[in-house]
Amino acid sequence: MVPQPHAVERQAAVLLSIGQVVLWMRMPASSWADHAHQALATVAAAAIAAAAFLQPAGYARLRLWLIPVCRIGLHLMPSQRSAATGSSGLLMSRAPQPGLAGAAMDAVRLGLGLRLLPNSLISLLFRLPLLLGIATHTAVVLLTRNNEEYCQSQLLSHPVAQERIVALWTAMDVSSLAISPLAPVLHAGATAGAAGHATAQQAW
Repeated sequence: MVPQPHAVERQAAVLLSIGQVVLWMRMPASSWADHAHQALATVAAAAIAAAAFLQPAGYARLRLWLIPVCRIGLHLMPSQRSAATGSSGLLMSRAPQPGLAGAAMDAVRLGLGLRLLPNSLISLLFRLPLLLGIATHTAVVLLTRNNEEYCQSQLLSHPVAQERIVALWTAMDVSSLAISPLAPVLHAGATAGAAGHATAQQAW
């Protein structure tokens, strides 16, 4: 069987369309504007899926501008920067769960709610030339960045979450102290390696 061009993108567009519909159906009570924004995101995902399946040649010609325009255009909507609507409202409005299993699930909820994980997956699945892909992904991340509102969500402001953040910060601090005595050794090794490389090049 001959592989079809952009087959992964077609499948990803279908899954993205289904995900947008499910998100729209389950999103918390919101204003008409939030529902309009979610409807637009659903239609855009469905349109990309339809174009990829029904007009593959045209999609292949247009994808280099269609994907960045759709992604950046949709993330210009205010709902994409809100912690109370869309995936963030659905995933971050509930309190964290206790225990290790709860912490693991909360970490997944956090990655999805901050929109970091979905945006990264979309960037990987809808591959663009390197510089265009970096520019598009950077624009999307900056457009969805809203640290103050995210930090006020139930998932991050709850006392259980605050305890976990303190524990994580402490663990990172302790690990840095454990590594710091090795810094001179690592630096000396890197310097010796660079000097040896330079000597070898001169001899060559």
